Amino acid sequence: MVDKEGTAALREPPRGALAGEGPEKCLEEELGGCPVGPESQPELPPVRRLLSYLSTVLRLGVSNVARVLFYRICRRAGIYRWLLPRRETIPLGLRIDSLLDVAQAAVPWADSSVLTEADELLKGRANYFSVHTRDIGNPPNWFLNPFENKRHPQPALHWSEIADFSAKAGDIKVVWEISRFSWAVVFARAWRISGDVRYLHAMQHWMEDWWRSNPPNTGPNWMCGQEASIRLINALLALRMTGLEKNVGAGLVGFVEAHCRRIALTTLYAVAQDNNHGTSEAAGLFVGGSWLARFGAGDPRSRGQRWAEKGRKLLNKRVRRLILPDGSFSQHSLTYHRMLLDTLSVAEAWRRYVGETLFAEDFYTRAAAATRWLGAMIDSTSGDGPNLGANDGAHPYRLDVSAYRDFRPCLQLASLLFIGSGALESGPWDESARWLGVPAKGHARPWLNDLSSAVFPDGGYVVIRNTTGAQVVLRAPTARFRPAHADALHVDFWWKGKNLLRDGGSYSYADGDVVTTAFASAVGHNTQQFDDRDQMRRLGRFLYGDWVRVIGEPAITTGAEGQSWAGSYTDIWGVRHRRTLILRDKAVSVLDEAQGFKRKAVLRWRLAPGNWSQNETGCTSSMGRIHVKSSVPIRRMSLESGWESRHYLEKSAVPVLEVEIDQSPAVLTTTVTPF
Repeated sequence: MVDKEGTAALREPPRGALAGEGPEKCLEEELGGCPVGPESQPELPPVRRLLSYLSTVLRLGVSNVARVLFYRICRRAGIYRWLLPRRETIPLGLRIDSLLDVAQAAVPWADSSVLTEADELLKGRANYFSVHTRDIGNPPNWFLNPFENKRHPQPALHWSEIADFSAKAGDIKVVWEISRFSWAVVFARAWRISGDVRYLHAMQHWMEDWWRSNPPNTGPNWMCGQEASIRLINALLALRMTGLEKNVGAGLVGFVEAHCRRIALTTLYAVAQDNNHGTSEAAGLFVGGSWLARFGAGDPRSRGQRWAEKGRKLLNKRVRRLILPDGSFSQHSLTYHRMLLDTLSVAEAWRRYVGETLFAEDFYTRAAAATRWLGAMIDSTSGDGPNLGANDGAHPYRLDVSAYRDFRPCLQLASLLFIGSGALESGPWDESARWLGVPAKGHARPWLNDLSSAVFPDGGYVVIRNTTGAQVVLRAPTARFRPAHADALHVDFWWKGKNLLRDGGSYSYADGDVVTTAFASAVGHNTQQFDDRDQMRRLGRFLYGDWVRVIGEPAITTGAEGQSWAGSYTDIWGVRHRRTLILRDKAVSVLDEAQGFKRKAVLRWRLAPGNWSQNETGCTSSMGRIHVKSSVPIRRMSLESGWESRHYLEKSAVPVLEVEIDQSPAVLTTTVTPF
């Protein structure tokens, strides 16, 4: 509600549906878990509910469901414990003394502020999800959840015997984070920049301690194939940066082999997720296997060749399936799209380094399309972009010091690799490419400046922009891959680098329903919510059924009023929502036509934090004005307070303009004029 001074008073957001992209995206939990969602979600007759489950299984893919069932059976029957038994380790034997008297190539292009992060690590403090600083020790406690001061209770069990979710351990993502080895790359960069051997010794000490504390297949840090892949890639990148990648002793060979074995065992499960698990694990096999093939000898070399080839084939197949022709990714999320591109970029840069043959032709075609998709979404002024979909804080291959929400380094690296030129002029975003040995060429005419409005029909996005600095992004789901959020027809509005109308993010995958509901449900997006429910029915913890599909115009129309686009969907309860966008030079209008709802429809506009105050027709601030008119009487218009999460496990208050009507059909017209 609005207080006496006209500002939004903070309140806990209303309850809605929990959604997200969990650590393993747990299809097994989704299909067998207890449904959660809005209390007002209408019950379906038993037959209709059964049909909803069956149709969802068909959309997920019968083969994917079969893969998950196979994984569950193997895990519960102890087959993985038999195939990959726990093993003892021998020291890695990284001979860093060999580097101390060797002159290293200068890196004048590297940002020395990474030394601050490296110094914090030496003090036993780590940065989690690019925003939270926590004490972890030096070397770290590899089983610690520093957010809840909990230690994982099962560090000595075989990974297949450990539950994915445990109240005693807390959010498993937090436990896994420090074992991704991002710190190894930080120490490597810090040493190359400064020549300070403390960083080199710390990298060696931490890697040795992790290996000693986490024997193969033992403990929570071996539970996930994707986590093993990220750790392996970061370790080999750090060794390459320091010149230790050729330091081939039995311990390092054992480390790489153990990770490749773990990844290779459950790639069927990764494939079943239809997300970044498949691409990450394919890249991990390719990078680790090709290292063994190049630097190993005897049986390890032969096994490495087989793993590298398996990784290559899997990566080609995953890219072909998960990246659609228009560049959209199966996960409807900007941060997951970055993770995809960073993974492909690292794999391609590594391929060039070890001299492996090219990936498939359509690998490069789809990677280039995914690069252009990212360029279309981001704001070139700030490097930020819409806070779409799930966001778990993932940024595992960070080779620069840019902010978490700055997507330009990812875009520049991918553009250099897959398009052959930079998206932007040379700048600090070139650093990642330089660390990977990718020439950062001069860019007299960066293509990012030439982008125009576009429809992405395969993935379901509309981007309208003009030369005044305005950009509108709309979600138009196509129901090709499972949705994480109920965000159909959500609209983001950007004006000269400022995100005036914004998405909510996702906050956490493990927190309670009361906290997380506002993010994934319709409440967390700039769209209309009907009868206090989502656009789709919730079937499980991470699973929606009856997926919404927006039918929209194939192209953006330019007329006297400006650029426009329209699209609509009809949900399983018979409600039809049609939204029309019109972008003018210095304003955007949104027409919402709705019919078929029973009790009420609530339109929400989630605003940039600021000095917003309500008036009779909407609200104003120093950033702009929002004007709303309706074809039927407005039952309630109020400036409320909701949540947004721009980083994992971080939330902050944002003003939300809510407009409620109770008559159907109705047309609401909203005009946003930035100042």
